[in-house]
Amino acid sequence: VMAIDASTFKFHDSEGKYLRYSLNGVFYDTAEYANKNSDSMRWNTIKNDLKLDMQPWRNQGNYVLLLMQRDGGWSMKGMNPIEWVQAKIHDVRAVTDLPIMVRPHPGKKIDLTPLSRYGVIMSPSKIRSLYDDLADAKSACVFNSSSGVASILAGVPLVVDDQSSVCWDVSLHDINRIREPEFFPREQWIYDLAACHWSDEESRCGLVYQKFLPYLA
Repeated sequence: VMAIDASTFKFHDSEGKYLRYSLNGVFYDTAEYANKNSDSMRWNTIKNDLKLDMQPWRNQGNYVLLLMQRDGGWSMKGMNPIEWVQAKIHDVRAVTDLPIMVRPHPGKKIDLTPLSRYGVIMSPSKIRSLYDDLADAKSACVFNSSSGVASILAGVPLVVDDQSSVCWDVSLHDINRIREPEFFPREQWIYDLAACHWSDEESRCGLVYQKFLPYLA
């Protein structure tokens, strides 16, 4: 079974030029993406096409950004996004006095009333871009979402909870690390991630089929 999902660069791909392809699953740690140890060719193509780039790591900012996901999405693995962000607020406040900004998913509407008692900054995410929210963030936290890719590319250290995230190998897994984050090498990571993505025209030309043919035997 071939899974075809939205691009992990969709935060910068408003026209939906690229889709992500894998065999026998959608999770990055279990499905076959045929992308291990890829060269820079796909990344160079995509970054030039989308005018996308990777910024240097930075270790400064004025708040911790919590990246919420939509309720019911497969990448949350059944977890309620409100419960996730409530727990994450508690975890962040245990290790830093920095303000917390919560960025709700800009798509599907969700009741945010339970968060009103926490004294966090709520991003108007329907009218404010993800780039704007990342611009002054010292670090970010996510369960498993393509918004994490935006954080990594912006050079904002990221805490990821789910091992299935495409960001797992270049992210922190312990909230205590946000005080002194590790700055991971990202070149091979972005080469491999880009190698999962193909345009419709490339698919029509048979490039996706050719890529996965050795894995179909």
